[in-house]
Amino acid sequence: MTNLAEAKDYYFYDAKYASSFNRPCIDGTITGCGKCVAYCDYEGHPGFLNEALREKKECLKNECKYYVPKSRKTKKIKHGHNDEKTRVLAVASAATNDMEGLKIMRVSKDPDGTWVVYYVAVAEYALTETAQEINKQTGINVKFQQLEYCFDIATSIVFDM
Repeated sequence: MTNLAEAKDYYFYDAKYASSFNRPCIDGTITGCGKCVAYCDYEGHPGFLNEALREKKECLKNECKYYVPKSRKTKKIKHGHNDEKTRVLAVASAATNDMEGLKIMRVSKDPDGTWVVYYVAVAEYALTETAQEINKQTGINVKFQQLEYCFDIATSIVFDM
């Protein structure tokens, strides 16, 4: 679940700039959000990193503990008016990213404050531990709810056919 912690941190910082396509870099320059490869959480120079800055600072070579990579497999999430909803969607997507037969469809908040993550799957997944890990690492209380579709429709949805 290491990717979950990394994605949570990256998308936490990214969500602060949801209304803009520009991100402040560690050297004071501005770059487009699509060129960002990571975030640096070092308080001496916090900011986003593009490939050139990452190479210049040798973040990977030095195994910097402040380096928070952007998940390459996670699809871009449209930022809406609800930053918390966007964050929950990003964290749940990152947590299930390696589950090839599963696709997160949407999230909503129950009256008791629990976030429900709705998904479509073509296989059985035990997501109780995943929900517990999200809660432990982020403080977000989630539960997963499978949307029931016949296999052919589920396959079409999951694999974008």
